[in-house]
Amino acid sequence: MLDLLPCPHCGCIANIHTGHPFHDGEPGWRVECEGICHAMTCWWHTRQDAAEHWNLRTRPEGGPLRIWKYPLEVTDRIALTMPPDAQLLTVQMQHGKPCLWALVDETKKDNDTRTIAIYGTGNPMPDHPGRYIATFQVMGGDFVFHAFELS
Repeated sequence: MLDLLPCPHCGCIANIHTGHPFHDGEPGWRVECEGICHAMTCWWHTRQDAAEHWNLRTRPEGGPLRIWKYPLEVTDRIALTMPPDAQLLTVQMQHGKPCLWALVDETKKDNDTRTIAIYGTGNPMPDHPGRYIATFQVMGGDFVFHAFELS
């Protein structure tokens, strides 16, 4: 199965959904953005067709670099899959949820897994916490967290 590329409109993660949209009662598949825009493909007869058509929509037309958004959970460690050599730019809150933005070359076919560590202000940290990315606040600034990439 193909890996799904992020949404071409908002950069969020996309997932494949199944249903019974056809008159003959056969199952169908479509890809939908799980972010704020909820962009989606039409229904396809196979999971593979839905994924391939979604990925065609995200190919760059003006150049190979784009900024993609990765929604984060506030947890100790987060594994993110992204194109190799992606440059991690910042972490900020958007619509009440923390998101990481990265500059990526989406024409690269392979993906790397990058591990992000989230440390709360005042909490213990290791001697080598990783490469600092950004500080972000949740709940109106009641809690402050710091994102680092682990090597």
